[in-house]
Amino acid sequence: GYLRQNGNLSSDLSLYEELKTVFAAELALIGKISQAAEDLATKTEGTDEYKKAADRYHRLCLEADAKDAYNVDVKVKTVLGGMGMSPFADQCVNTLSGGEKTKAALCKLLLASPELMILDEPTNHLDYKTLDWLETFLSASKSALIVVSHDRYFLDKLVGKVWDVQHGKITQYKGNYTKYKVLKAEYLARQAKEYEAQQKEIAKLADYVERNKARASTAD
Repeated sequence: GYLRQNGNLSSDLSLYEELKTVFAAELALIGKISQAAEDLATKTEGTDEYKKAADRYHRLCLEADAKDAYNVDVKVKTVLGGMGMSPFADQCVNTLSGGEKTKAALCKLLLASPELMILDEPTNHLDYKTLDWLETFLSASKSALIVVSHDRYFLDKLVGKVWDVQHGKITQYKGNYTKYKVLKAEYLARQAKEYEAQQKEIAKLADYVERNKARASTAD
């Protein structure tokens, strides 16, 4: 799942109903359970038809439990509340402001819980309370995260690796942002020493070459 820096979520649905579309499969399963229950009610108990209908109903209920299908509304309300978007739940998505649409897009992505989330400046438009909730939510998430952010405190709480891009080359540092700053400073210091040693060696070799040229010309 990918969150753009300016997520342009578009929908004619209310925000609440748009977020529920993430759980289309779970909601369809609840519908099947309702139909199976109605079908079971028309069968005579003890008959083969009843046993088949009861078995189907039981299997659907187990599947719903495994997919946590009964908690769709709880999940949506939790994310809406955490992201400070509850006041906009009944508002049409297309009437939201740009910043509200970006937050709505993030809400949808959090609910989708993909294996990998790519977040581009996810802390934009967030107040401190919402940011604190998001950090906690993402820390508990099973999704892997790739985050582009200028918020060093956010990175310190969430990331375990930092990819530093310089001159088209990526260097990976283990640890959070604070650790990255220390490791990069050490890396640059080593590079400076290596460069200095290299320059000394070049100067030494150049001097050696010049002296041997002088000896060769004297011998001639």
